[in-house]
Amino acid sequence: MEKQYTLSEIIGILTRNMSEHEEQIGDKKGLAGLSPAKIRCLDIISELGDPTPTELAIELKITKPSVTVMLDKLEAESLIQKVRSDEDARSWHIRLTAKGRDIAKLHDEIHSDLTGHFTKNLAPEEEKELNRLLNKVIKTFE
Repeated sequence: MEKQYTLSEIIGILTRNMSEHEEQIGDKKGLAGLSPAKIRCLDIISELGDPTPTELAIELKITKPSVTVMLDKLEAESLIQKVRSDEDARSWHIRLTAKGRDIAKLHDEIHSDLTGHFTKNLAPEEEKELNRLLNKVIKTFE
């Protein structure tokens, strides 16, 4: 009989395997040396589309000074650029550079690859049910 894991064990196994997979694929595709925090920041900037530092801080759930430190590092690596607002010259927005967009796209591809691992042994109905249940779980974090 196949071992049945507890939910806590499943979460641990999935977290470990996803991290290892992201790291292995990421290293092959040019993400080596970028911390998970930097990659997450690039992902959020991509999702928000030229956010202000305040908008980014809110989304990342970190302080504005912490965002400033992160943005300075990303700018030094030519992953973002700071652009003055057209509406208000006192404020500025964060824009991904071509290099930053490439990294965000690579990270999306890694997630697509992980999706394939999650669903390769599921029937279409099971995949829909998994999606429904995981969406329910996500709502508990909102």
